[in-house]
Amino acid sequence: MSDKESLFLLLGKLAEKDGAAPLNKHAGCWERRIDEHWWIAVNGHEEEISCSKGAAVPPFNSYVEFNSWPAGVFNPFGGIIAAGGRC
Repeated sequence: MSDKESLFLLLGKLAEKDGAAPLNKHAGCWERRIDEHWWIAVNGHEEEISCSKGAAVPPFNSYVEFNSWPAGVFNPFGGIIAAGGRC
């Protein structure tokens, strides 16, 4: 299992814990603050959906912010995420 698959699997488990699974039952993206730095929106639908922060999240992808800045978009097969240390 790749790191990307592992991360997406962990998000699925977190959604289950929050009672948000399956993710396509929501009218929009499932959104969650991970901690004081990280925030995520997951689109479980077949069409692009804008999250509450205005970013367009592609189908079956996650949009991530770090300190309120866009930090990446990814799915189990790939994507992009910013790298670096804590500010």
